[in-house]
Order: sequence, then structure tokens, then C-alpha cells
Amino acid sequence: MATCLSRFFKSRDGNIAVTAALSAPLLIAGLAISVDYSALLKQRRSEQATVDLAAIAAAADPGQARVLLQRYYADNGLNYAVQEGGSVYLPGGKTAPSVTSLDVAGAPDCIATVETGHFEADPALPVSERFQPGASVPDAVRVKQQCRGRLYFASAVMPEPDINVSATAASKKLASYWIGSRLGSLDGGLANAVFGALFGTTVSLKVGDYNALLSANVDVLSTVKALATNINMSAVTYNDLLDADVTLAQFFRAMRVGGNLSASAQASLRLLEISVSRSNRTFKLSQILNLASIGKQMVGTGYGGTSTADALGLIRAAGAVSNGRYQVELTFDYNVPGLGNVNFRLMIGEPPVGAQSVGINTPGSLVRTAQMRTLVTFTQGLLPSMAGVTLRVPIYIEAANSEARLSDIQCKAGKVTGVKVETFPGLAELIVGDVDETAFINFGNKPRVTPATLVAAPGVTVKGSAQVDVNNISGTLMDFNRTEIDASKVKNASVTTPITSYLTSIIKHLDLDVNVLGAGSSSCIAMPWSAPLSALTTMTLPADRVLATYMFIYGYKIGEADVSVTGGSCSAPSLVL
Repeated sequence: MATCLSRFFKSRDGNIAVTAALSAPLLIAGLAISVDYSALLKQRRSEQATVDLAAIAAAADPGQARVLLQRYYADNGLNYAVQEGGSVYLPGGKTAPSVTSLDVAGAPDCIATVETGHFEADPALPVSERFQPGASVPDAVRVKQQCRGRLYFASAVMPEPDINVSATAASKKLASYWIGSRLGSLDGGLANAVFGALFGTTVSLKVGDYNALLSANVDVLSTVKALATNINMSAVTYNDLLDADVTLAQFFRAMRVGGNLSASAQASLRLLEISVSRSNRTFKLSQILNLASIGKQMVGTGYGGTSTADALGLIRAAGAVSNGRYQVELTFDYNVPGLGNVNFRLMIGEPPVGAQSVGINTPGSLVRTAQMRTLVTFTQGLLPSMAGVTLRVPIYIEAANSEARLSDIQCKAGKVTGVKVETFPGLAELIVGDVDETAFINFGNKPRVTPATLVAAPGVTVKGSAQVDVNNISGTLMDFNRTEIDASKVKNASVTTPITSYLTSIIKHLDLDVNVLGAGSSSCIAMPWSAPLSALTTMTLPADRVLATYMFIYGYKIGEADVSVTGGSCSAPSLVL
């Protein structure tokens, strides 16, 4: 017996079989795990492909992301629910407060969560921070899918794991647009005086030179590119160039060389360039151009559409912001046939940051005009009806910013089909009265206005004051179709009442105080002065014309705003990091 046992333990026959038998369960378990693991990887790749395509579909219109996501799953026969906010939208159109488990009977195969927001393609930002949820006008969609993984062998000993995948897709919609006042005609002498004050130099252009600029549209980005070459800034971003100090002469030369202008407009710009060649005034392009949406792109890239702006508007804007402390302070006299002497004093305040008048940007952005104060005094001496009588009417005008907000850009097949812009003409006050000079130039305080001496004669004075407000609480929604965008059509938003009516109203509602030889006010004494006072009413129409011409040069129409959309681009939705 001992010999048999000894022989058994010493025998090596069948050792492979024994080892195989003992390790078989482990091998089988390993194979099962590898099969399940491979299946989970395959399922994850499949779900990643699904969520990628779902995010692209939803990003076609972020405002309707949840609806587009549901449609994508339904069209592809997927039993997926979509969660948005506090509701879960089940396949078939039903809603539920929540889906707590994917294992319950009738539960969807996956639950997708959709978020809309803004995507910032900034390499300096961590990937996790480039998508910013909750933007007021979203241009990106993030979709997260939670699905129950499928196990073939291990389900008996462990729960099926969740498969979580996500994707972010964005589409870029841009439009170029501007706000201001498009001129119809110019008085050469008045224009030279105004632009001379803007540039701090002498301007001597003829009416024909201004007419060449009136109808000219400047290619904005080509001008910016030409400016970069002009000031020796190569391989820079738009933000770098926008932050550089630029002289008026450099900017006008860039407009002339790169603006795609007619020969006559280029000749007029050359004259302006010569006029300011010795000026040391500088400004930053960021003060007049809003290029935030493409600011981090290299100059010459980043926008697939056209971008033009009113040539005279850009010239005016550059001159206005080159003054420094405030944009413009101008005082000069001007004689108007039939109206007498007109004294202008105008102050345009420095615009706040982000108040440019020309922009290339995404929906939700805006462009603005600057705040303005002006005191215009009309003086008419020696009225024919009454010898020795002088009529003087000082009109103080304070106008707030006009604003145009890019509301929506419609795209089809990757092309812009329409743009919506909501425009708010600036509120304004028109006051007859004398203004406190020290407060006039301080935009932090509103000037005190006192009754003005309107009629003056030996021993007699007539003082008066009145105020009228120009306002428009609701905005005007402007629709620009493809044809209008291609033609750079200018549309106007205004209050319902023309400015002439405001001037008439302010004259009719004057609060008068008549003083004769110190006797004080009296309705009886006031009666002989009906002739000079009625002359005030006859001044309203010519006064309106003078004010309109004068303010147009500065880009203002009281209670009005001109807006134009000049181009746009739509990129197809794509996955982003």
C-alpha cells in the first residue's frame, strides 16, 4: 500500500489536465468579463456616436434644442427620454416629473439632459470652461446621455453599470450692422466747420467731396486688415489691433486703401488724410468697432460674410473719439437767411465701454450712439413788425443713446436668410431756457435751466421757458431680408411725432413773464407783444431744418435712428471641445 501511494505521488502523468481542470473556472470567468467589457466599450462607442449626432441636431437651433433632440431620437427609432429643467419628456410625447431608474418597466433606454449656452473657442480656457450654460441668446448645446450598460455573463453577480456620454455642439451666427444717421445732403461750409472741430484742424472740402462720401460704404474688415499693414502689426488678433493707438491719418489711409471705395470717395478721403496729417490725436478702434465675436481670431480670418459701414459715419466716429476727455465740444455762429444768426454749442459725451456704433457680432449684442447735449440759440434782430426788438430763442437739447440690438439671425443651408434688429431711438428733452455753463460740460450732472429772455426792447423784457420730452418706450423690430442685406438698406426707427411738431409744441407752451419798465407781469401789458411772440412760431420749420442738418453731421436725428445690416454668416453646427 505504501508503495502504491509513493508511486502515485511521484507520478507526473495527467498534470496538464488537472491544472486545466482547476483553472478552467478562472479562464471562463476571464473570458466572460472580457466579452462583457468589450460589449460595454462597443455600447459606449455607439452611444457616443449617438450623442454626438444628437448634439449637432439640437445645435441647429439652440432655442428649440429640446424639441430637436426629441425629434432626432424619434426619427432614429430610439427609446430615449429628454430631461430639461424639472421635467422629463418621454418617448411618445408624455411628460413626467422624473425618471428615477432605467430598470423600471416601460422606462426609456436612455435619459438625455440638454443644456443651452454660449461656447467660447478660446484655447487659453480649460476645455471644461469653454461651454458657458445659461446664455441669454444661446449658440451652443451640451447633451449628456445616461444609459444602462448591458452585461451578458456578469449580470448574475453584479448590477449593470451606467454608461455616461456627453457632447457639445455649436453653430456660429454673425451679422455686421451699424446705427447712426445716414445723411442725404450737406452744407459744405457747415460740414467743414463741424469736421474741423472734430479733427482739431482746418478742413476745406467742397460739396462734391462730401457728396462722394455720402453714398460710400466702407469694407470694415478690409480696412482693419489694411490698417494692420499700415502700422506694421502682422500676425496679430483683432483684439490686439483694436487695442492699438491709431492716428486719424493712419485710419483714413486704411479706409482709402482697403475700403473698396470709388475713385471719387478715395480722393475725398485723401483730402481728409492731408488735413489731419499733422494732428497728434489718437484713438483705439475698440472705441468705434465692436468685433468681440471674432476678437481672438487672427486679422483677416474669423468671419465669412461681408461687412460694410457708412463711410462718413466711420470718419465722424473716429474724429469724435480722438478728443479724449469727451468726444466733442464745438461752438460757432452761423447765419441762416430768413432766420438770422444761429449760435451752436454742442457737447457729445465719451461713450461708455461697449457703446460702439458699428459691430460684427452674435445675436444679443448691440451698438449704440453716444449721449449728446447741445444748446442752439436762434437770434433775430430788428423785427420788421416792431423796430428795436430782438428775438432770441435758446433751445437746450439732451439726447440719450440710441440703441440697436441684434435679436436674431435666420439661416438656411449655411446662408443668412434674414436678420432681426430691435431699435430704440434715444430719449430726448427739448427745453427753452438758459443753461448753467459750468454743468453743461459735465455729463455727471444735469445742467440747471432757467427762463430765458426771449424778447428784448428798450425798457421791456419777455422771459419764457418750456419743456417737451421725446420718448419711445417700446422698441421697433426691424426685419432685414437677404435682398435688403445685400443692398445695405438703411431703415429708420422713430417716435411717432416729427421733431417739427415738438418745436411747435414747445413754442406754443411757453410760460411767459413780461416785464415793462420794472412794472412786473401783466396780461394786459403782454397783449402788445403778440406780434414778436407769434414770430416764434414761424421759426419752427427753418429751425428744424437747421437742427437736422447740423445734427446729421454728428450722426444724430432727434427721436430717430438709422440702422443697416450689411452682411452675415452662418456656420453649420459642429462638435466643439
